[in-house]
Amino acid sequence: MSLPSSRQVVVDDNDSRIFYSSSFSVDSTGVKDSQGNFGPTLKSTLHGTNNTGSFQFRFSGESSQLLSGDLNEHCGPKQEQE
Repeated sequence: MSLPSSRQVVVDDNDSRIFYSSSFSVDSTGVKDSQGNFGPTLKSTLHGTNNTGSFQFRFSGESSQLLSGDLNEHCGPKQEQE
């Protein structure tokens, strides 16, 4: 039996399936498109907060990866060390 192939899906931070706490704000001016290490923002939108905040995005899969200018964090099953 073969395993299913991996698939990467990119979701913009302005996707209506993402629910942000009230401490988040959105910048859709594109002013930060030339800053950071990852190139321009997807669809020129950014969500951010200067306070403690949370967001929710439900998906079916085994892991996710969150990318931003200040954070590159893998969210998913804990990887065992060898």
